[in-house]
Amino acid sequence: MVKISADTLRYYDEIQLLNPDYINPSNNYRFYNEEQVKELLNIMELKNCGFNLEEIKKILKLKDETKIQKLFAKKKIDLLTQSNKINNSIKIIEHKLKLMEENYMKEKILVVDDAGFMRMMVTDLLLKNGNYEVIEAADGVEGIEKFNEHKPDLVLMDITMPNMDGIYATMKIKEIDSSAKIVMLSAMCQPGYVVDCFIKGAVDFIAKPFQADTLTATVAKHLAEDVKLDIEEAKLWQAEYRHEVVEQVKNFKITNEGLFTEKLMMAVAEHTDLPATYYDEMLEALLVSAKSYLSPATRTHDDKMTQDEINALVTRVTKG
Repeated sequence: MVKISADTLRYYDEIQLLNPDYINPSNNYRFYNEEQVKELLNIMELKNCGFNLEEIKKILKLKDETKIQKLFAKKKIDLLTQSNKINNSIKIIEHKLKLMEENYMKEKILVVDDAGFMRMMVTDLLLKNGNYEVIEAADGVEGIEKFNEHKPDLVLMDITMPNMDGIYATMKIKEIDSSAKIVMLSAMCQPGYVVDCFIKGAVDFIAKPFQADTLTATVAKHLAEDVKLDIEEAKLWQAEYRHEVVEQVKNFKITNEGLFTEKLMMAVAEHTDLPATYYDEMLEALLVSAKSYLSPATRTHDDKMTQDEINALVTRVTKG
């Protein structure tokens, strides 16, 4: 009826707070009369008011209502003081929780691009599609500084920038942290650039202009999992591609001898594995033409890789 456990009733008996009316000697059951039950209910009410058992014992012994009233008034002041302290503690906890919600577990993304509007667009897109903290940098040098300062979970890196280009910045960041995740975000998506990015440490490549869902999906993918690239496979793909290009231009007839410069020929020789017997006058012209395919700086817009082609390359050189 009073919802008090037998152990509690025994304890009340031990401390002389409330003794039972009768204890059965055969089974130790305690029995309480009607007045004692009312007293138990009074004790429960006083406990709910914040009085401890010693204070309750004192109140129950008092017959002077004025003294009881003073005890209740004092308890009210004590409870109000505790309430103010509790409210202050709650406010502090709420503030800390808010800071934690804003900062804790937010994945950090570093956007490195010399174009302010591009940084603004990428940042806006990221914030609208995820709980990210976005840090911005205007070139490769600043990108490395911000990487050291913030230790981002992912880097979105442009290629063509003043002071330091994105490919070199990627290489330097990987030297700092070999586990750094860097996704290239660039319009320089000729095969030579794309493969070089992977060889220098990038884990993916997004071609500009890009679709919003391509960016958000790629970001989510690399934040959720570790993607490793097989660099040797990338180099093999690069070698195969170069050989195919050279084979492709063999049938061209080029007679412009102004293209034949020693510097160009040395560059072609560095980037191909063709036998020495190929180096006759006519083939030199073909190799110079091949060089125009091999150098991203001289490729036309039509020679850029599409996002689907880049994705296919990533799939090919992805481990696991």
